Formats: sequence, C-alpha cells, structure tokens
Amino acid sequence: MLLAISIVGILSGMAISRFSDLRSSAVETVAEHKLSVINESIRSYEQMMPTLTVTVDDSSSADELAVIALLETRDPAIPGSPFFEGAGTMTASANADHYRARWNGFVFELISPGTNGSGLRVQVADGT
Repeated sequence: MLLAISIVGILSGMAISRFSDLRSSAVETVAEHKLSVINESIRSYEQMMPTLTVTVDDSSSADELAVIALLETRDPAIPGSPFFEGAGTMTASANADHYRARWNGFVFELISPGTNGSGLRVQVADGT
C-alpha cells in the first residue's frame, strides 16, 4: 500500500511539472498569435499605402502607439481601413513580467517576460 501511494505521489509530481510547462508554452503561443495578427494588419496596410514609416523610439512606446493608431484609423480614402481593431487593451509597458510588442521599424517583435525593454503590453489569458 505504501509503495502504491509513493508511486502515485511521484507520478502526480511529474504530471504537475509537465502541466506547468504546457501552460507556459500555451501562453507564449497566444502572445505570438496576437502579434502575428498585428503584423498581418501591417502587411494589409502596406498593400494599400506606401510603406509604413514610423521611426523607432526605444526610449518610449510612442512609436508602437502611433503604429496601432494608424492601423485602427478608418479613412474612407484607404480601401480596407481600419486594418486592425481591438487594441483598446494594449497599453505601454516596460514591466519585464509581461509579454510586450516592440516596433522595430518594419514589424512588431515579441519581448518575452524576463527580458528588459518597453513596448505595448500583450494581454494573454493568464493576465500577463
């Protein structure tokens, strides 16, 4: 009986550890997907307009906010606009506990938790 309980305890510990790894992987996948939606919006914009020209500003998130504002603008002169909707929850953040989207001059790139840098906070299901 004691042996069976020990085996169940060991297996439970392994399962909990594996579940934690899967959860982290799923959260990262959600953040990457949200970023790919924004970058696809940039490609759609660039099919209708000249290249998106927002200068990189590593000292703040003003450049990221400017790109999102441009993608969210409804302009009757630009077919297909707005190219992106739903960024209302994206705010500037330099908190290394969160996923963040950083503008590199061409597309957004993902800053993972634990990495320093400012960008727009990418909300994922667990609140990070």
